Amino acid sequence: MTQKSIEWFWKSNDNPFSNEESVDWNRYSDVENAIIEEAFSTLKKTHVIIDDYHIDFEHRVQIANDDKTKQRPIKRVEMNKEEGGRLREARFMPNPIVPSSSFHGLVGLRKIFIDSFMKSIDLKSVNDWEKRKYEIVEKAKLGILHEGQLVGKQCEANWIVEQLEKVKDKTKKDIGECCVYIYTLESFLYKILNHAMRLIGDIDHENSWQSAQLTDEMIAAYQHVARSKDPRRSFQAFTSCSRNRAKAEQFGNALFVLNAENRISYRTLNMDISALSTYPDEEEILIRPGRSFKIERVEFDKTKNKHIIYLTSISTSDAN
Repeated sequence: MTQKSIEWFWKSNDNPFSNEESVDWNRYSDVENAIIEEAFSTLKKTHVIIDDYHIDFEHRVQIANDDKTKQRPIKRVEMNKEEGGRLREARFMPNPIVPSSSFHGLVGLRKIFIDSFMKSIDLKSVNDWEKRKYEIVEKAKLGILHEGQLVGKQCEANWIVEQLEKVKDKTKKDIGECCVYIYTLESFLYKILNHAMRLIGDIDHENSWQSAQLTDEMIAAYQHVARSKDPRRSFQAFTSCSRNRAKAEQFGNALFVLNAENRISYRTLNMDISALSTYPDEEEILIRPGRSFKIERVEFDKTKNKHIIYLTSISTSDAN
């Protein structure tokens, strides 16, 4: 049986009530979608607030909270799961943020963000996490609410915190799976998290990341490192990949092909989170921050008009 999902959309035309313009519909974020659908189907509400707007279910419109004359039609669509066959470009091919390259040197920058977090809460080792999981979840909830307020996404933040509240007294595995699920959702949170992590070590960062492609300078940096005596580097943010090459090739001017030295290295480097994701068809593999790799070579595929960058995951003790 084909699985169904409910998605809500808002009309994004310049003049949403014009009969002459071509019709454009934008999808609400995953968290907004969950809030709207719960209010409509489960709670049977007539209205629901989503930060800067509220939804009027009776008239099927989105209304700006600061100006009731600013309204846009909305619609509720039942979709087959397989209709979402493309990867989400913003997640699977983010701008690397760092102007000169999309990676950091191997030494001195290993998972700085996570190490700094552990130091800030005096977490000596991962084993301490089991003893202090309740405290850590509470700190996470406060941080999410704070970040949500800063970017005007209080409703999204409240919903995310509610999900953590449901598992805070459960096992480390349950809490971890909830966190992975939250990470796979389209929301403000994963964007802020990875934006901050990719800035690690970048003193001269410029806030320009409109393009989802590698610039000529970035590609040249990969080529230079591949030819150097020490081609080892590391990504500092969580990085999403897909097992499905055909889907990964759907966009962009570069394709990263990541190989592991061995099965143990693969399991250590990657987490298959497809079973926990809202989008299992993306076959998402999550690369942990601070994991190291070797840039093997950079080739240009004329048939696909793409640069192919071959990486091999390694341990930091690998001298080669």
